[in-house]
Amino acid sequence: MLKCHGVSHADTVRDIELMVQEGLVTRRAFKGVISYRNVSGKGVSHVPGRSSRVARWIHEALKELDSGQGVCMVNIEKWVMTSHPYYHHNLKGKIKGALKEDLELGKIWQVTEGKYRLLEAAE
Repeated sequence: MLKCHGVSHADTVRDIELMVQEGLVTRRAFKGVISYRNVSGKGVSHVPGRSSRVARWIHEALKELDSGQGVCMVNIEKWVMTSHPYYHHNLKGKIKGALKEDLELGKIWQVTEGKYRLLEAAE
């Protein structure tokens, strides 16, 4: 582990050990916990459904492309690939997974088969 944003190795390990004892994370989640702590420089958040990079891009695409009828997945994929051309590894699979997770969490809703809208846009 690297020291990043003033977070020392000992602090990170101690925080993770406390979270394991409290049952917030499992030992298998250590690597992800450490990288998230080091990237953010803040306290570790373990909220279920934490937004991934692709999920944030999907929300940006829906905000920009939605004209009231919903946005199809093909248009979301095109927008993400155009906006972030350097990030293309398994992008279609990640978009499908993020859409499915956001539907389950209630962040977006499905207007018709294959068309999505943000929940805020519906209200």
